Amino acid sequence: MHLLPFVYLGAKHMMTGYDHILFLLGVVFFLYRLNHVALYVSLFALGHSTTMLLGVYFNARRRRIRELWVEDAQHLARTLEAVGHDGIEARVANAYEKWVKEKGCVFRLRDGVDGHHGTIKLRWEMLPAGGGDVISIGFDFLVLAADGRIKTGYPFIEA
Repeated sequence: MHLLPFVYLGAKHMMTGYDHILFLLGVVFFLYRLNHVALYVSLFALGHSTTMLLGVYFNARRRRIRELWVEDAQHLARTLEAVGHDGIEARVANAYEKWVKEKGCVFRLRDGVDGHHGTIKLRWEMLPAGGGDVISIGFDFLVLAADGRIKTGYPFIEA
């Protein structure tokens, strides 16, 4: 796991987040005793950590889908069709529940990503999180919209 992107996002949040600016103003202008500062910092850290974790838990998938897929996108598998952000979010949630949460699998890229003329092909593999033989191999063929987000995705299971 690469930590540098997370460090950058954290630093950016601290410098531009209104909650941090208000926190600093409160410490500098309204708190004069060390025990009050310690209590204020502790309560801020607890509240901030809780809201950040809840925000990630409830919104990260939805936000990421909207960043990557156009509003009327389609994910067209052989046996099911997911249409729009809500459909794709449900598809991702169902796949996560079945393959990651229940069966303990992980997905990873296989052979990299290739793309040209508004399309992308990526191969992936699914295997047990604890290690072991590859369970499934597939590839997705993605057609991009003019803004670079995914317009249509076609998944194929190879093995």
